[in-house]
Amino acid sequence: MGLRTFIEQIIEDHRYNREVSKFSILTNDTHDIVVLGQVGDKKIYLFEAKKPNGVLITAGWQGDEPAGWEACKVLCKEVPECSFIPIVSPDCIGTRQHWNNAGKNTDRGYPDSPSEEGKVLIQNMDTLLRLGKSCMLSLQEDPHRPFGYIYSWNADPQVKAMAKNEMRGYFHLWEDGLKTPPTKGMFADYFVKQGCKMAIQLETPADGTQSLASRTACQVDCCKVILALI
Repeated sequence: MGLRTFIEQIIEDHRYNREVSKFSILTNDTHDIVVLGQVGDKKIYLFEAKKPNGVLITAGWQGDEPAGWEACKVLCKEVPECSFIPIVSPDCIGTRQHWNNAGKNTDRGYPDSPSEEGKVLIQNMDTLLRLGKSCMLSLQEDPHRPFGYIYSWNADPQVKAMAKNEMRGYFHLWEDGLKTPPTKGMFADYFVKQGCKMAIQLETPADGTQSLASRTACQVDCCKVILALI
């Protein structure tokens, strides 16, 4: 390993450890920390609500989509009954890239060819379904478009409509704001097929046209609207 690569690795590890530490402090009284597994030398953490409400919130699937894990820092205080995986991919958070270090998209390939992070999630499916039996919220962003939109699986029309209307208050929406998921290999699709009642994936515009603060606030408010209806 060259000097530059070694230094970059230290920076990436520090960035991930710092984010985990922040979340641990925020959830100290309300959640238990569970190690789901490990990819390389980094652990993937689940923050299990001590009084779970059947909702699992996930974020940090990609390193160039930061509003999701920033929103988790707010939501863990405002809705502490939800359980969280605030950072699915330590690799991506460290490098701030869309792909993990193996060049894979962590939200594709389920169930036949998942990333290493995906394998960890699949191995813990019983636990994740127990905590997310009513709903799984996936907080993601689109780094290529200036529009917001929502993917959903088995969601009630009212829930979708209210979430879309909330997002419209922040951003222009792509078409009508409710997009058909592009592939069956996404984790939310797999999770619903395993027994989760419904899943919703928020996609805020991370192409540089909107501030991180507004994208984070949108994610928080959309989640709160959804949670009030389920």
